[in-house]
Amino acid sequence: MKILCSFAVILAVSTWTATVDAAPIAYDIVVGETLGFDHSYLTTAETPVNSHPGFFSGGAQANITGALKGDLSATTLAISPSTLSLTGVGIAPFNNDIWTIEFTGGSLTVPPSAFTNSGTLLGTLDYVIRDPFSTVHDTGSFYVFDFSFAGFANGISNNGIYIWANNWNNLTTDRNTFIINGGLPLGIDIGGVGSFIPVPEPSQLVLALMGLMTLFAWRAIRPSR
Repeated sequence: MKILCSFAVILAVSTWTATVDAAPIAYDIVVGETLGFDHSYLTTAETPVNSHPGFFSGGAQANITGALKGDLSATTLAISPSTLSLTGVGIAPFNNDIWTIEFTGGSLTVPPSAFTNSGTLLGTLDYVIRDPFSTVHDTGSFYVFDFSFAGFANGISNNGIYIWANNWNNLTTDRNTFIINGGLPLGIDIGGVGSFIPVPEPSQLVLALMGLMTLFAWRAIRPSR
């Protein structure tokens, strides 16, 4: 019975803690501009538009739309597998093809409201880019740093996400070395509005209550000494 009691306490406490610490969230990624920050685009990051065909169409940036999902706490956004659409990225004459960008994981530190411009790494977004035939075109990680940008770039909250990132690490390798070694220098501007995802039943709160009820029931039937 002591084991049962201990299990009930652990279940109640752990599930309640999980409920408080993090919650699943989805960011509706839309193309637009927020207080000086343009989003949501896939760019070649300071390279000529036509240097890397496949991410632009007629000189236009590739638009990103869809839902970026994750678990948000007060300090961290843990990315869940999410597939977003890329439009305007096909190599001519297939300029209207729809490609996909898959965020396969990663974790971002929720940055302060005012950026220090320290260049501190806030985290990564791991990605795979597929063409219309589901063939992998590019894979890697986008690095997100604490840099001062216009508007809300690199801001993360339950109300929104505004990120600029690149897939070469500013602090450990320069961009030219990345290119010489065969890297495709991509940048990403992404922004969206967040909404919390309901937790499927039985919810964590229900499990916590079940644990507490089990504890109380055990105490009620326990033989007195």
